[in-house]
Amino acid sequence: MSTEPATSKPINTQELFRTRNSELLARWPIDVRQDAGLIPLTDFNPAHPDLFEFGCELPYFARLRRDDPVHYTETSQFGPYWSVTRYEDIMQVDKHHEIFSSDGRRGGINLGGIADPNPDPNFHLPMFIQEDPPKHDEQRKVIAPKIHLALTDCAKALREGKPIETALARAVNTVETAGFAL
Repeated sequence: MSTEPATSKPINTQELFRTRNSELLARWPIDVRQDAGLIPLTDFNPAHPDLFEFGCELPYFARLRRDDPVHYTETSQFGPYWSVTRYEDIMQVDKHHEIFSSDGRRGGINLGGIADPNPDPNFHLPMFIQEDPPKHDEQRKVIAPKIHLALTDCAKALREGKPIETALARAVNTVETAGFAL
């Protein structure tokens, strides 16, 4: 059984914006018990949410590292995307933002589907994961120390056998207070 049913097909941007997440998932059902080694690479969708929900993603990425370390998924519920799975390739991408942009308007990271190429500036909330340097670096410098402290609080709570909910709530509040939406 393929991970991509015959009914799944690319959808245009306008249709994507009008489609609920549950409807998109229904277009791309997957058998998470299927051996990743038996799926044709042309049908591979390693970012399928069900793989992560059921803890089945690792064999998919192992297969990609072995057989297709820079893999292009042409059709998915997220639109087309690249999976870069080996350290050296990841570092090449990370060091060359002028070639490999994170900006969704330039083909980079899009959260929640394909980016609107002309977002309404009154409602568009750019996130630093979707930005390139220098803007990404400036925003990350502000938030990184706050996230580090929040994670340190969570680790301390875990070591002391205390619930981490209070530390997590404090972390979210710290991040949101700094002006970054989670």
